[in-house]
Amino acid sequence: MLDRDVLIENVKKYGQWPLLLLIAYFLGLLFAKGGIVITAAAASLPLVFVALAIIFSYPISGMIMAMVVGMIVNGVTRYVSAPLGTTLDIVLVISLFSALFNVSYDNIKKLNNGLIWVMLLWVGFTMLEILNPEAVSFKAWFFAVRAISFYIIFLIILTFLVLKSEKLIDVFINLWMIGALVCALYGMKQMYIGLDHVEKAWLETAADTHILFGKIRYFSFCSDAGQFGAFMSFSSLVAIILSLKSSSNFKSVFYFIVGVLCFWGMAISGTRGAMFVFIGVLFYLLLTKNFRIFTLGFIAMAAVFCFLRFTFIGQSNYQIQRMRSAVNPQSDPSFKVRLENQRKLKAYLASRPIGGGIGTIGYWGSRFSPGTFLAETPPDSHYVRIWAETGIVGLTIHILTLLFILARGFYLIYNLRDPFLKQKMMALYAGVFGILVASYGNQVLAQFPTIVFWSISVGVIFLGPSLDTDETSKSTEPVKS
Repeated sequence: MLDRDVLIENVKKYGQWPLLLLIAYFLGLLFAKGGIVITAAAASLPLVFVALAIIFSYPISGMIMAMVVGMIVNGVTRYVSAPLGTTLDIVLVISLFSALFNVSYDNIKKLNNGLIWVMLLWVGFTMLEILNPEAVSFKAWFFAVRAISFYIIFLIILTFLVLKSEKLIDVFINLWMIGALVCALYGMKQMYIGLDHVEKAWLETAADTHILFGKIRYFSFCSDAGQFGAFMSFSSLVAIILSLKSSSNFKSVFYFIVGVLCFWGMAISGTRGAMFVFIGVLFYLLLTKNFRIFTLGFIAMAAVFCFLRFTFIGQSNYQIQRMRSAVNPQSDPSFKVRLENQRKLKAYLASRPIGGGIGTIGYWGSRFSPGTFLAETPPDSHYVRIWAETGIVGLTIHILTLLFILARGFYLIYNLRDPFLKQKMMALYAGVFGILVASYGNQVLAQFPTIVFWSISVGVIFLGPSLDTDETSKSTEPVKS
């Protein structure tokens, strides 16, 4: 007869082994039946738990993860056959919960502002679009609504809760610039060294849009060349403006290098519409309150326009050819096709004031409702997409929302006193405005990675006044200009 204490001791010492063997048996069965996807998912669980622990301990890490995911997720899906599209959703939801539990009541009070309320109006309308009688399915709505609605407000709220100081805003900007630099360099690697076998295979499926006149439009690790070009021009504009007035010479030089390399990244993407992001320069010049600089900048931009529009200098260079065609749309057959598509949409939407339903046009339309009129009509533009999916009512609300962001953002920045903080805000504002202009010609705004950095930039602009201090008397001249 075994002593009771000895029995208990043996159970404590050896009792876990049958349990571990049982778990191992079921895991082995799961892996055998589920294949490599289940195996990889299970193997990544420790990393997931570590990521959760980091996010709940340091809420800003959730924003950083969102930036990284937004930048690389489309490139990763070329190599991994896994449903990674909802990764950002998970990161954002967890980050918001973490931020709400880790911030003070004063930070939460920041959410009671005009930007949040205006965005909630737009989000509310997109949620009501579930009831649109023309909508094809809830699944189509769910996948499509995230980028035009939920991601924007989630990221703006996260920005208000997490970026509590100018130093943290610097963290956001510097990580963005590093990511943009890597994105540009990878695009150059594709051009000067070559594509790998996965990229070549993907290029074959997109040859009609990415190989024009025998020239490749490079795409880095973005979803396509169009998004690569837009993100590069966005980053280039912000970086160049930051380089004009930074707190150190090192930062100025770094931002200038990023700006130049990103500009070349835009050029090798062959994306014409991305050029219009640089119209944001005009608003930067206006915000400087210096009429002489504004006039000189306007003349310089007019000179570039005239160079592309009325001369043939450098026509042998493919990148200059593509840029020149952007300011000569009448000679572009694709421009005429776009106008014809918009004419058809106008007739279709005349009797549909709230549109055909979110997720019915473009990629999501082709996936969930192939063969329908909207699915077979390319939107070509972010605003045309909003018009087609939400009708004239939705387009009006969306444009008024964006106009509020621009008007209120301009007012807030115009009245800032700290010169270095104001320079950052002006750079972000120019980029935000430029992306909205470029979205007229392409579906730029509601795609990765632009949507992530655009949304955070909007939040930062509206945070600016709460971080402002009267430093004008200390430093009114740029360290490097």
